[in-house]
Amino acid sequence: MKKIIIKKSDKADVLSGINYDLVRSAIVEGSFESLVRVFEYFKATDAQIGSELFKRKVYVSALPIFFESEDKAQNEFMLKYLESIKFKKFLFACTAAIAYGFAPFIKQWQNTDGEILPQFSFIAPTYFNTDREDRLYLKQSFEKLYVDENLDLFWLHFHPTDSGDIITQSLMYRIVTITALKHLAISKYMSYFDSLSVPPLVVKSDSIEDERKSSALIEAAVNLRANGVGLFSKDDILELLNGNVDKSTFLEFIKYCDDSISKSITGQVLAGNSQANGTQALGKIHNEVRQDILRFDAMLIGASIYELINEILVLNFANVKPFKFMLDANLEADEEALSAVYEKITNMGYEIPVEFMETTFKIKGLKLKSEQNEPASDNSKQSGQDKNAKALNLPLDNIDATLSSSQFNKADKEILKAVESSLNTLLKDSSSYEEAFKRLGDMYQNLDTNMLEYVMMRAIANAQIYGSDE
Repeated sequence: MKKIIIKKSDKADVLSGINYDLVRSAIVEGSFESLVRVFEYFKATDAQIGSELFKRKVYVSALPIFFESEDKAQNEFMLKYLESIKFKKFLFACTAAIAYGFAPFIKQWQNTDGEILPQFSFIAPTYFNTDREDRLYLKQSFEKLYVDENLDLFWLHFHPTDSGDIITQSLMYRIVTITALKHLAISKYMSYFDSLSVPPLVVKSDSIEDERKSSALIEAAVNLRANGVGLFSKDDILELLNGNVDKSTFLEFIKYCDDSISKSITGQVLAGNSQANGTQALGKIHNEVRQDILRFDAMLIGASIYELINEILVLNFANVKPFKFMLDANLEADEEALSAVYEKITNMGYEIPVEFMETTFKIKGLKLKSEQNEPASDNSKQSGQDKNAKALNLPLDNIDATLSSSQFNKADKEILKAVESSLNTLLKDSSSYEEAFKRLGDMYQNLDTNMLEYVMMRAIANAQIYGSDE
């Protein structure tokens, strides 16, 4: 069996400086190693890249973890591991793939008290390269250890952010392209600033034809540490040419590059260093984009970890039962919107399966409120009803007091009294208000709808008292 030996000499050299020719060469040649070297330099020297990448990695690392197995033992075993600090560190290491396109690990297992768990070691992508066939390999001195030929040694999570080969599908490819323009503009502006920051010194003298005096004047002027020195006749006409690069244009271009970097990494500008104040609508749209990218990251990383969990269960259990795993990217705002949708569906008369609600909201053992309450005795129920009715001034058995100030005439009140006698029984036999409304419609088709609505609202208030008492 082959061994993986990590040597510092196999790691790509860290650049101390950079120029645009070097960046262009790394992009054109299609060398993963060269591109990583440039990206590492930019990541270390450009605060915009580091901060935006860290945000995206933290967002997905902090997501709640959902795991459920049909087998109780397997469920307890995996939940214990998934809630451990080891797995949290492993999950954060997986987020390195967001920038590089993949996160490589040395595949190792540890047996502790009969439990076989992963003890994977992260390998920096700077130790990897690709050949002309776009095959990924680990540099081992003069040997190439190809990943696809040694799957028993490596565990990799691939995280493509675009279509193409290993290089072009990685996020760092776009980051390097944009950041190279930014640093090129900075270097050119600094060179321009360095040249014109100290104004040139112009000396006018009548001794210009005297070589000895002219040399002495030039030497004295140079000792003044001017950036440039010239000796001219006092009658000569001199003009200073100004450059066309101004500070505002330079800063606007740097801001444009920073905004482009933020858009590439997090999909938005408002989370970056944008100085413009966005409206509330714009902020909401940008937040939705961030959530979409978060779901995308959670989906890719969750799919890789799902395969790893299956491998862990195979090593620890004889018969692996079906299970569910995901990084829960459904935020509170999403659940609030879903709740509103489900409420509308139930108000239309449809019933949503409890199993579906459990999966959506990740709540095990979800039950209807009526199923959770023990039926109370008749005496205690009656006393509670009377007590609540008296407190709220809502009579249960007699509606004369309630209707005395209503808009209905005496004949209408008599009809309402007749309806009341069967209404409480109907409510007790109905599982929901929707069912009660339907049954009432069938029973009293010729009854005025306004009167029926009034009676039903009174019945709902009474039902609330029943529920409160139970």
